[in-house]
Amino acid sequence: MPVLVAIFGVGLVAAGLLPMDPEKGFPVGTPEGPVDQMSWHGVGHSVAAAVAFTALAIAAVMMTVRCVRRRAVWLAVLHGAVALVLLVPMSPDHMSLQIALNGLVAFTWTTVVALFLRRRDMHQG
Repeated sequence: MPVLVAIFGVGLVAAGLLPMDPEKGFPVGTPEGPVDQMSWHGVGHSVAAAVAFTALAIAAVMMTVRCVRRRAVWLAVLHGAVALVLLVPMSPDHMSLQIALNGLVAFTWTTVVALFLRRRDMHQG
């Protein structure tokens, strides 16, 4: 699972370094509608983000399976819900909302898991 979280981080850095193409009225003054042809950096941004969030979704699935095996039902449900949110395909009509929700879920989940693991390691050491 640490490798998947690392892929998430590297993917976010790559997506941040590769700007999206202006489209759908963003930034202000850009014509409405999608761009006619994506640039190489726009494609790179999309691919990096997709790889990043897919890796994190797989990590959430792995945590779900681990919790199911331990019979930790509520934790399994929560990890499974995170995986489902991250795996829902992007809808062109609601992409901005989905990106915001995915970001909120992804960063909240990684923070909670990291804090839990840190607390557990502090009590063991």
